[in-house]
Amino acid sequence: MVRVTEARYVKGHNTTGEIGVARVKERTRGGKMVWRYVAQWPMRTGKRGKASFSVGLYGDDKAKRLAIVARRRGLAEYLGTSG
Repeated sequence: MVRVTEARYVKGHNTTGEIGVARVKERTRGGKMVWRYVAQWPMRTGKRGKASFSVGLYGDDKAKRLAIVARRRGLAEYLGTSG
């Protein structure tokens, strides 16, 4: 079980300011390079939940906000709280 505290430490290489949310550059199957925000969170099954939001589709700010919301909802479900 993961121990959750109020203290949050964001590492120096985290450019989003949100733990579990990253801005990544990926190559599509067609070879095109795209930017997206990826959110990850633990699940009760022991696996990881993941959601991805395209910067090209949503724009940088909205993609980041959607990823943050997805992460927080996933964590709330994991912890058994509403949020």
